[in-house]
Amino acid sequence: MENLVTGIVAGAATDVERIRPSHKSSSRTTTKKTIMKNQVESARHLHHFPHRYLHKHHQHEASIGFISNEDLAARLIEGYLPTIVIDVRDDDVTGRQIRGALFCPEHCFGPKQVQRLVQKANETRVQCNTGISNHKCYVVFYCRDSVKKSLRCAYKFHQALSDMGQIHGISTKVLRGGAESWFKSYETDHRLVQDFDDTFSIGCSKQNHGTNNDITSR
Repeated sequence: MENLVTGIVAGAATDVERIRPSHKSSSRTTTKKTIMKNQVESARHLHHFPHRYLHKHHQHEASIGFISNEDLAARLIEGYLPTIVIDVRDDDVTGRQIRGALFCPEHCFGPKQVQRLVQKANETRVQCNTGISNHKCYVVFYCRDSVKKSLRCAYKFHQALSDMGQIHGISTKVLRGGAESWFKSYETDHRLVQDFDDTFSIGCSKQNHGTNNDITSR
């Protein structure tokens, strides 16, 4: 990561050097300084907060990406692309939920739940991929703002996929902006929002969140 940051900073300096104003102008000088400042600042953010800046050229290294409201909404409405949504909220649960989401609070997302989620993702992929299609199954995690809980669960799930050799068929995603952004965008769209329902989970015990149902029944 340090090498990556060093390379970006060096590239920023090179890019600025290439900008040669044809005449002395305060506006051009300001532009050069702004470019360098922005690129160096981006490098620092990438170093300190790598999970917040999953650049498209480096996603193959992290293999966890953010998905926008628009992209997830399209997958859910169209219905033919294999997609599973996991609600990992706990004490921040409100009265609403992304339609069709499976419920598993972060504190309950252990090895047993990960195994069952992998099984469910593979089943969904087989069901949706008919004929010659071979789409990856998107497993999308979300919490209130998708900054802490969903990211931790996503990394745990992806690590398990890697250990099991399943990363080629299942893609781990985090919903950008989380539940707050989703409900703000689609509050009145009943295709995308439903009342909170913890009936379907991934095998958490009843004492943990009030249900003992399993996602394999869905």
